[in-house]
Amino acid sequence: MTAIGILLLIGLGAQDALPPAEPAVVEEPLEGFWPTERMAEMMLKRWAADAADRHQLDETQHAALEEMLLARWPKFMKENRRQLQPVINRFLESRIDPDPPEEGAVQDWAKQALPIYNEARTLIGELNAEFGKILRPEQFEKFEGDAKRMSGFMDRFGERLARWERGEFEENEFTGRDSRRGRRERNREARRDAAQLAKAESAEPTDQILAELTKWDRYLEDFLLRYQLDETQRVAARSIRKELGERALAHRERHMDEIVALERGMRTPGATEEEVAEKLKELYGPIDRLFGEFEQRLDRLPTEAQRASADAESSKTSSPELAPSGASE
Repeated sequence: MTAIGILLLIGLGAQDALPPAEPAVVEEPLEGFWPTERMAEMMLKRWAADAADRHQLDETQHAALEEMLLARWPKFMKENRRQLQPVINRFLESRIDPDPPEEGAVQDWAKQALPIYNEARTLIGELNAEFGKILRPEQFEKFEGDAKRMSGFMDRFGERLARWERGEFEENEFTGRDSRRGRRERNREARRDAAQLAKAESAEPTDQILAELTKWDRYLEDFLLRYQLDETQRVAARSIRKELGERALAHRERHMDEIVALERGMRTPGATEEEVAEKLKELYGPIDRLFGEFEQRLDRLPTEAQRASADAESSKTSSPELAPSGASE
């Protein structure tokens, strides 16, 4: 862990680092969080151990890296504590404060953070150069890629600090997806979605056969209206609907367990799409055939006169209206 680990990885490099509204007052002794010498030493040793694993350093290289870090970073931290500690603690305070800071506070914080950021970046560059010298060619290739990614990250963060120092802010930097308010809103949405999902899962699935019979009823009423059937014909039509509907319901009762399982999305383990399609055909195919019979038997009820009248009415309704006499072309 380098000073970037203290300054950036603790929080300064976070995408939504929000400084608190009130500037910190530096007093002696300095208040707030500051790692002990042992904490800093352990962090640096752990960083060296992680780097040794990642780049497959031998014992000599590992020892050289550890010595390099311990010689440079504690000195940097001690010399810059007066500027560095308030910046870190203002960041930590912002993580506790439920409200985002004022823009002026962000600008003030960025002005204090930028000099530390620039010094830390300079030191990181020097250490990277020294570290690169002790690596073998095959190790250096991997390290170079890591260094470029880290440099890109620091470039972007430096650009953000510079914008903040100029007083340039974007609303989503404070209320974006990773902001506290954004997280709270996402949590509320997640709870609402979970409640709606639970409600949907607990609700009974749509009974497709009963839904189909409802469509039969609409078809029947449209048929009676279209052909203007007399009372005798209407009784016959409703009798046909009753008979075929009872046959459909009997099929439904015989296969109720299979229909419920299918509507709840439950399939036989390992069933193929073809097998599922065959099961759908088995369960709902007879209902389709009964509706076909329903149409045929109803179609025998109207007289020729009723058919002619219905066809004429349909033709008149579908024909375009003639333009009024004298209308301009």
